[in-house]
Amino acid sequence: MLFIVFQVAGESYALGASSVVEVMPLLRMRPMPGAPDFVCGVCVREGLPVPVIDLSKLICGTPSSPSISSRILLVKESSGGGAGGADRLIGLLAERVSCEKRSEDSFQPAGVATPGEPWLGDLSVQKRPSLQILSPERILNEELRALLFGENAGAGA
Repeated sequence: MLFIVFQVAGESYALGASSVVEVMPLLRMRPMPGAPDFVCGVCVREGLPVPVIDLSKLICGTPSSPSISSRILLVKESSGGGAGGADRLIGLLAERVSCEKRSEDSFQPAGVATPGEPWLGDLSVQKRPSLQILSPERILNEELRALLFGENAGAGA
């Protein structure tokens, strides 16, 4: 299986390539005053605003350092569609982005529950560097979804 690999604080993480809609270069973003500090702003894709989450800030509390290998990984927002049923996207700002093939069965439970970080998944240690899967569909809770997309926090799909 193909994975999009990135680094946070010297550790490697991965997204299944099939969960990534597009890999974009690092773009200038419009800040979102009042948003949590891991929301680094909004970029524009095909004329639509896309909120961008800084994975380094989210995972370890330190902002990403812009570099030539930094990318915005666009993933579908899983709670439903936007206006007219169109898919909504969120951007994930990541450093040192590359691609790697690994067997799906090389990933095992990490052995430590992370209830405060539900987006962290299984770990692959059979090859160096070890990789931990990140589940983008678990990043947005109801409160953050309401903040980014203007929905009522209590509304469900």
